Amino acid sequence: MPLIHLTEEQVRKIISLSEAWNRTYPPSELGDDFFEDAEKSYEHLHAPELAEFTAYITALSDEARYELMALMWLGRGDSGQNFGQLITYAKKKANKGDVNYIVEKIPALPRYLAEGLKLL
Repeated sequence: MPLIHLTEEQVRKIISLSEAWNRTYPPSELGDDFFEDAEKSYEHLHAPELAEFTAYITALSDEARYELMALMWLGRGDSGQNFGQLITYAKKKANKGDVNYIVEKIPALPRYLAEGLKLL
């Protein structure tokens, strides 16, 4: 099943925005994004790269975000290989937190999405 509401160009843009974030704020060795220094935490959460990424994800239609989540899960490799079923699952689980859920995946998102595109 191909992408319908989300274009490959949009996916590539999301990968690029994620990579820009990761270059500026690489994940810790433990894989988390928390900092002991409160000032650094503030900078991390208010960084322009994060704002741009969040705005881009927010601007996507609901249908495009469902496909994005399904593509992410497909590329992660632990949720099955049926893209149509993953989209259906995303629609069932959708809520206002979807944007935050996607944003939380930034450290691994480029890898998940690139692999998801290969599998499609």
